[in-house]
Amino acid sequence: MISNSTNDIFDSELLLRPEEHFYKKGYEEGKSQPTEDDHREGKELGIQTGFQRFIVVGALREIAEFLHEQILVARTANPTSAFIILNGRKKTYVRLQKQVSEVIQLLNSFIDSKSGLVVASNSDEDVENFKKTFKQARAKIRSLCSITGYGKMYSEVEKNCLLVGKKIPVSDISGTTDDSW
Repeated sequence: MISNSTNDIFDSELLLRPEEHFYKKGYEEGKSQPTEDDHREGKELGIQTGFQRFIVVGALREIAEFLHEQILVARTANPTSAFIILNGRKKTYVRLQKQVSEVIQLLNSFIDSKSGLVVASNSDEDVENFKKTFKQARAKIRSLCSITGYGKMYSEVEKNCLLVGKKIPVSDISGTTDDSW
């Protein structure tokens, strides 16, 4: 059996099999103590993921605000009608306004009302809540863009978010590991 003492120069096991001794010693040290690299990599991943999420939340909020403005502009063209025309498509004003308001409310749940900044909490409950709410908001925005004739704009914004933020490593939000949002 190999001795635990490296100072014993007469230990025949240590002299005959030093690789095994130092391999086991290094393995135990590595297993028992997280390294500085582990901490740095964890922080980098957290910063990267937070940055990517903030980009996407901001992009979705801007799309929702844009749709809200477009609906209001279309409404001013014919304020007495129950319908509005967006990109040549006839849509029910009240229904569209309600859907856009719901999306804006969902996206505002990511924003601190006092500071106006995106909430950066990282508790397990907050992360799960973010995933659930983000998935809903993204699906609603995509749907609204499609039915109002702005589907191509949504695709372009999605591509730009991918260019700026790269891929978000959260397969459980999108359902696939290749999805960047």
